[in-house]
Amino acid sequence: MEEQNITQKELARRSRLTEPQVSALIRLEANPTLGVLARIAALLKTDVLVWINSDLEPCNANIESRQAKVEEYYGYTGTH
Repeated sequence: MEEQNITQKELARRSRLTEPQVSALIRLEANPTLGVLARIAALLKTDVLVWINSDLEPCNANIESRQAKVEEYYGYTGTH
């Protein structure tokens, strides 16, 4: 999100979510609806597939892959 120059607080406001919900999404601890994912992807100008698990990889590998992609894209290190 740093690359997009947007804070979690601002992303929460713009996406009509709470800050804890956005934080849970980033930490991959949430199961959002497709609509929520689409809003976030649109706000961050990224592909919604970054936020969606795929059945092509084992679950744990996919979560690690998704986490790495999010961290790489947004420079997010798990700290606020």
